This record gives sequence, C-alpha cells and structure tokens, in this order.
Amino acid sequence: MKVKICKNDFSLQWQGIYHLALVDYPEINKWELEKIAKFVAYEKMYGRTTKIECENIALQHQVYSYIENSKERFPFIPRDKREAGTFNVDGKCVTSNHLSHTCTVETAKKILKTGKLLSATKVFGLTGEQLVQDKRNAAGDPADYFDYVMFG
Repeated sequence: MKVKICKNDFSLQWQGIYHLALVDYPEINKWELEKIAKFVAYEKMYGRTTKIECENIALQHQVYSYIENSKERFPFIPRDKREAGTFNVDGKCVTSNHLSHTCTVETAKKILKTGKLLSATKVFGLTGEQLVQDKRNAAGDPADYFDYVMFG
C-alpha cells in the first residue's frame, strides 16, 4: 500500500494508493498524523508495508518520524472527529457528531428495512478473496477490507 500526501480538494483510496489531501498542505495537523499512523498500523496488522510519498521531503520525514514513534493499536478509534471527516465540494473538511457509510440507494433501503449494517462478506455470503475479483471492486480494495463496514 502507498499513502500519497498531496494538496487536493479531497482524499481518495484507489488501486492501492491512499491519496491523502491535507487540510492545510504542506502543514500537517496532529490528527492527520494520527490518521496516517492508524492507516499504517492497520496495513501492518494484515502483513502489508506502507510507503509514504510526498513532494515535500521535510513533510515526508515528519510523517515517517511520527509513525516510527507511534503506538497506534487496534481498535483504531479516532481521537479527533476530523479523522473521520470528509471534504465538501469547496474542498473544506466537513465533520459531524455522527459517522457515515457510503452506499447505493438500494443498499441504504435494505439497511433501513432490516435495521442491519453488514460487511460485504456478510451481505453477499462471499469471502473477501472472492469479492476482490468482483467487477464492483473498481478501487482494487484488498480482501480484508470486505470484512468491515467502512465509516467516514
């Protein structure tokens, strides 16, 4: 996996690259460092190494230094609600006192009807390895991602 720290209007994880837009690039907030450290710790938990890329070498060194001294462990609970924030169309970090889960309208209707929010492996009755091969996995997510419900 790779974390590519960038100046952008939004963050996106796609094809093994987490394009992480900082709120005030090239400045990095403590909660952003914690978010990166948790991502790296999660990936390590599943046997994957994470490379950090950034055009700003000083920032890249700062991130590696933080990770090296980090003690993040599962479960990875946000200390700051901005860790679970998202960006609006103006590129501003938006937070809430609630978590969100992105899904299709049809899936949302099923969630509301059943009262259950399930991981993809439980919804489809398939293994993570099978779901990796599914055409709907356009982002190229690894098998373990399908065992969880992702919140933002």
